[in-house]
Amino acid sequence: MYRTKNILLNSKAYYRDADCVICMYDVTCEKSFHNLKNWIASIKDIKDNTTIKIVIIGTKVDLIENTNLKTVQTKEAEAFAEVNYGILI
Repeated sequence: MYRTKNILLNSKAYYRDADCVICMYDVTCEKSFHNLKNWIASIKDIKDNTTIKIVIIGTKVDLIENTNLKTVQTKEAEAFAEVNYGILI
């Protein structure tokens, strides 16, 4: 938790003047998906929703092709992106 907070505090300088932010999560780890809320809240503290695009990318999809590892459903991620003005890839 401390590491995440430290990264959040330091990252604000990186996207202050950004036009787009890419947020990634691990589709096999629900915790990483839920951490997106913190990242997006941090972004919205600095940037107005209308001035920045948020791209949300689910990673490690190759691990779910032959197994049942996936914990974050695509529909859940799509709904999250829609509510938070993001684009899901």
